[in-house]
Amino acid sequence: MYIVYLYIDILVSYCCHLIQGFTTYAERRIVEVVQGEERATLNMGIGWRGLNRMMERFKDNMEFTKLKPKMAGIDPDDVYSEVPYEKGFQFLWRIEREIGRPAFDEFLKKYIATFKFQSIDTETFLEFLKTNVPGIENKIDLHLWVEGTGIPPDAMEPDSATYKKI
Repeated sequence: MYIVYLYIDILVSYCCHLIQGFTTYAERRIVEVVQGEERATLNMGIGWRGLNRMMERFKDNMEFTKLKPKMAGIDPDDVYSEVPYEKGFQFLWRIEREIGRPAFDEFLKKYIATFKFQSIDTETFLEFLKTNVPGIENKIDLHLWVEGTGIPPDAMEPDSATYKKI
């Protein structure tokens, strides 16, 4: 996963947690190609369970379940968790499910080509998304996904025979 993280981080950097979501999304797409869809879905399921564990961990301070938490005065090591990876993945997967994989792949290609070797913030990503996927904000509550606490109701637990066995 580190190589995927490094590659994506070199291409487009963020001030917030979306980079971890992109890394996790890319890793799972690679696993799907190399090891098959069932293995990729198993990884998604393990991540889903981890995300739910993090909701329990942060139940007394849900700020750290946001994709864009307020971190002023907070040592990031004290609140390190799976949330940015798994909630970020779920956010991107939700967009993919809404517009379809071929359209999402085209969006990702354009996104990387537009912002390669730059550092952008969450707002820039969201504006680019809304510009390039017209009406997406009417189908997905982008504010809830980025600024909201907890797991949005349109997040989805993966479904596979292997995942159901564990």
